[in-house]
Amino acid sequence: MIVKVKSSLETCWLDFFRMSVFNWIPEVIIGDDWYPFCPNCGKKLSKNGHTNPPLLVLGQNENYLLNSPQKYVCNDCRDNS
Repeated sequence: MIVKVKSSLETCWLDFFRMSVFNWIPEVIIGDDWYPFCPNCGKKLSKNGHTNPPLLVLGQNENYLLNSPQKYVCNDCRDNS
């Protein structure tokens, strides 16, 4: 369906971008005491940056963006590989 809308060029992009955004930041949601564990050795993972790009999740009723900026790494397994 095409709809003609008269809106300014500064805000016309808002009509096309109306997806929900879910920010997955476990330390904020669960608490500072929580850390993920390594699936190989079972030790706690440490933070390794903030550069994961958001993912588009296609849902049955609506689509949304999943923002998971935290990266984790197991220092022991990384050193062994």
